[in-house]
Amino acid sequence: MSNAICIINEHPAVDCLKIEPVDGSSGFITIRIVVRPSLPRKWCASGESPNGIRTHEPVTMRFSLEYPLMAPLILLRQDFPRRFPHMYSRQPHESPVPCIFDGKLSEFMIREGFTEILNQLASWFERAAMDELTDYDQGWEPTRRDTCEDMIVADAHSLRSRVSHKAGCAFYQFNYSCEIGRGQAIRWRGEVTQKSIRLSHGSAGSIFESNQVQCPPQLRTGTSLAILAWPPERSAGKAVVADQYSPETVYNVATLRERAVEFNCAKYLFQRLDWLKRCMRDSRITNAVPIVIILCARRPTHLINSNSALELCYYVVELDPASEFAVNESTHVRLAAHHAKVAPQMLMSLSGDRSGDHVPWIQVGAGSLGSKIALHLARAGRAPEIVIDSNTLSPHNAARHGLTPTAGPSPSFSGQSKASALAGAISALGQDARDIHEDIVNIVHDSAGTIQWLPESHWSIINSTASLVVREALSAVPASARIPRVIETSLYAAGNIGLFTVEGPQRNPNTTDIFLEAHRMMLKNAKYRSLTVEGADPLQRHMIGEGCGSLTTPMSDAQISMLGAPMARILADLQRSGLPNATGRIYLGSIAEDGYSISWEVLDVKPWIVLSAYGDPQWKIRFSAEVDSQIRAESASYTDVETGGILIGRFSEASQTFHVCDLLPAPADSVRTLKKFVLGTKGVTRRIEKFQSTDLYCLGTWHSHLTEAGPSSQDWETAGLIGQSRLTPSVLLIRTPTSYCAVLAKPSSQITGVDRSQLSTDTDSTLLSSR
Repeated sequence: MSNAICIINEHPAVDCLKIEPVDGSSGFITIRIVVRPSLPRKWCASGESPNGIRTHEPVTMRFSLEYPLMAPLILLRQDFPRRFPHMYSRQPHESPVPCIFDGKLSEFMIREGFTEILNQLASWFERAAMDELTDYDQGWEPTRRDTCEDMIVADAHSLRSRVSHKAGCAFYQFNYSCEIGRGQAIRWRGEVTQKSIRLSHGSAGSIFESNQVQCPPQLRTGTSLAILAWPPERSAGKAVVADQYSPETVYNVATLRERAVEFNCAKYLFQRLDWLKRCMRDSRITNAVPIVIILCARRPTHLINSNSALELCYYVVELDPASEFAVNESTHVRLAAHHAKVAPQMLMSLSGDRSGDHVPWIQVGAGSLGSKIALHLARAGRAPEIVIDSNTLSPHNAARHGLTPTAGPSPSFSGQSKASALAGAISALGQDARDIHEDIVNIVHDSAGTIQWLPESHWSIINSTASLVVREALSAVPASARIPRVIETSLYAAGNIGLFTVEGPQRNPNTTDIFLEAHRMMLKNAKYRSLTVEGADPLQRHMIGEGCGSLTTPMSDAQISMLGAPMARILADLQRSGLPNATGRIYLGSIAEDGYSISWEVLDVKPWIVLSAYGDPQWKIRFSAEVDSQIRAESASYTDVETGGILIGRFSEASQTFHVCDLLPAPADSVRTLKKFVLGTKGVTRRIEKFQSTDLYCLGTWHSHLTEAGPSSQDWETAGLIGQSRLTPSVLLIRTPTSYCAVLAKPSSQITGVDRSQLSTDTDSTLLSSR
């Protein structure tokens, strides 16, 4: 305290008048000071500004025993004019409290020091004298209600939308809880729903409900009413505007009436209160009933941080059955603070998202990673509209799922659909999501299901299943189905690597193409290769019950969140900025050896080249721009002879597609001549086997033609021989001077449907090493 007294005595704008002894009952130390704001000389002569700010303003500062951890309470003189903004709500007989800092004053004092409190106080008086406490360019400052004990949750946007140009009132359902102490309500908490109520003698009994909750015993819950009253837009040919600022001083029905008159909405409000009394007179309600009163004021400009000029002021009136619910002028009225209902707009604002745009998207997979991503986006006001997962929750999911089990007699995490559980959590965040307890593979194989649950109008499909089957199924959906672009999120290397991939426009590159491009990218990098191939932890079967196990990779919830949260951030950024308009994209994140540092690499992926196979056009060959570049470079190096190499990638029987993501150069013993290319065998098996450990393998070969010729008879014969020697399909890719073509080598089958008279007479031969 001695330091505070010293600062007060030394401050140039403050005089210390009196230090009162410690109040034994409260423990407060009271210091009375005078603040001398710097006012224009013409006002100093009269002793105050035109709006009532004196040249010497008495102030009372009450210090608690917690000082210097707690800032003092600052009280102005009891007759201080109350028409200023930046003042806390107080009753008329109480001294006003200025709001000198937008936040907790104790936090401000710890950060800036007690001297800065005195500076802010002097500045507050000076700005008040100049009527500069509010910057009307920013908007009208709503009445401060920060210190109110009662709290009302309401969707202000919905309430304002009910206000018409004519004066009126509306009833809404109010769901409340009340803390009871010594038989009286300590505080009321509740939510004004969007359910509009028609009040009548017959409906009053069903509207008002009260339940005594045993745990804790002092809590009571129930349903009641909220009354919204608003003024006309114009009266007697003039706009109705409440353009004078006045702090909140309502404490009984008489002062509530004065406030309603000030806002021009008293007539309809008190008509409705009289009607409410008549309707409730014959009811069997035995407990005090909280009625929420919401007065609407039309301000001269929009409210700060709002585009509306309608200010809503909230109050609670307790109607007592002992007095037959009568409302008289002395009936106590409690001030209530308004808290915005959980809604996308509020969540976006608190997340720092000023775009206000929401795009509909689909979450496939509501497991550990998918649930976290969906909930991160939901808390940012960007929840998915559809959640698809065929699995159910099991107790062991609690270790890593975004949801947590609930306590109570009912079993939790036992058989509930993951999709419905996640959709329920999204609903609690003020957004709606349809839950589909269905296998995505079944959905994409049903054209009606594809149209219904994967609509083209949605922004994207987020696949977080980590399922090869799901990836294959989504890749196999034909372009004609026009499903949204697929984004895939997955974790590797025991959660040390995160992969986020985005399909290109018209789904080229598609989700399998771009996954293989990322896979190749990881194999070429020593850091990623050591984690994904050489040091990867295999799947392990963990016992989750007697005789029951789950095949999974052990990792902590925190490990998943470390990469899941950035993925959610990337997803939100893409929703605001848009998906890449010319390419696909890879985001590759990795956790450093220290266990908590994370780095991300971003790579745009050009569209892949797509061919139909000669002889069976249902089969497609897709290869990357990088593969195309390597083939072109190799062909340009051998312009007078044919050349070739080995194709590396994966093939999908589901989509009948070869995905070529890499090449192996021709072995040293390969033969290149004018009319044929013979692939050598030296070291081929060893080099291909290295790829097999990475889930990539040999798909076939490629070779060049020096003329614009399609497959030769020798190409077809080679394809036939390969088909007899391999159990899996293969492909022979041919590069001509200007284009590509391909021959399919089916296992143990002959290529049919081809007019061999149209074939080239080129007699090259190709040797394909076995996978």
